[in-house]
Amino acid sequence: MTLAGEEEVRKCSRGMRAASSRERFDTGIVRGFRLLIVFTSCLVFGVVLLSAEAPSNADKLFREGEAALRSGDLMQAEIKFRHVVALDPQSAGAFSNLGVIAMRRHKWTQAQTYLEKAARLAPKVVGVRLNIGLAYFKEGDYERAIPPLRSVLRDAPDTLQPQYLLGLCYFFTGQFSEAVQTLEPLWPQESSNINFLYVLGAGAHRAGKNDLEDRALAQLVEVGQDTPEFHLLLGKARLNRLDYDGALQEFQHAAQADPKLPFVHFNLGLTYFKKQD
Repeated sequence: MTLAGEEEVRKCSRGMRAASSRERFDTGIVRGFRLLIVFTSCLVFGVVLLSAEAPSNADKLFREGEAALRSGDLMQAEIKFRHVVALDPQSAGAFSNLGVIAMRRHKWTQAQTYLEKAARLAPKVVGVRLNIGLAYFKEGDYERAIPPLRSVLRDAPDTLQPQYLLGLCYFFTGQFSEAVQTLEPLWPQESSNINFLYVLGAGAHRAGKNDLEDRALAQLVEVGQDTPEFHLLLGKARLNRLDYDGALQEFQHAAQADPKLPFVHFNLGLTYFKKQD
């Protein structure tokens, strides 16, 4: 069902628009989620999604665009799909694939415009709404990502990717109870993922779910390898629990292993400040 993928969410840290510096930091340290991000495309479902009145050459152009997109020739694919929408302005598939092309280029606003058009023309196609949510997520607009992701889960309740993304959006917007409720069911698939465990534990801490916080922290310690990223996350988890000495030990370990690790020196300074205060 997927056309192409990226192996991780590389930059999910633009922060909430009205967030405090600490809340922005919380989004910033959770980088590199082990989460497969896929840009789904209407053509991959085996449905061309041209309108009934579309001329036959629009169908030909669509399939040529499909071939170009599959081969990674984004320029040629864009040309073909633009021709399709000129001939058939009701082609949801062409608008969707133009959105996919924009996503491949990291042009999130342009992608949203195309995908919203596709969604109006084909509101029942789950993949279009998933990509809308993903485009807002990648742009850092977590509030606007929530409705389309929630609608995907309503229609496809057993799909991991939108549920994970939705849980992160809740976390990044301070809706910690909703984040925990959304993410906890993913434990069987993600309990070896240290980023997942950190977010789940931090969300549980702020939602007052102490048992789940303890469980996530214990699992984080068990599965975490001796990497700078692991010690950074574990230090942050200890800082959340006001264990300043434990947090300092983890942050110092991370900084010694990788002095250029993002946010590690910020956390060291923050912890020293809080401990002194």
